[in-house]
Amino acid sequence: MRMINADYVLRIIGDQLYGEMSAGDEYLYDHKTYDDGLEWCFELIRNVANNTQETILVKPPKWVSVKDRLPECEEPVLLWTDYGEICIASRSGDGKWYGSYQIIDNAVCWMPLPEPPEVEDGNGE
Repeated sequence: MRMINADYVLRIIGDQLYGEMSAGDEYLYDHKTYDDGLEWCFELIRNVANNTQETILVKPPKWVSVKDRLPECEEPVLLWTDYGEICIASRSGDGKWYGSYQIIDNAVCWMPLPEPPEVEDGNGE
């Protein structure tokens, strides 16, 4: 199984799809039936995935042992404790881990936080 950046793939497919459709009547003549249209879409998706594989693959983050490497100080990360708890925490300059309201002394692994979602501001932008 491959993880892909679906937004990127959809953008490329949309560009190619609308490019084909705006070419004129060729689209209608080439894809007269529902099955032909589905086959065309399938081929388009497969070509995009195969031709841009390096660009669209997304590597899922992996847990990093605190014995192997530590994050930068004050960088918020996901933290796994030896109790099996997961929390957001950061490491201070004194080497201690701080969660929301507590010091965490049983850190086992950490992982970078994902990028925050893109959200519109109050002006619809």
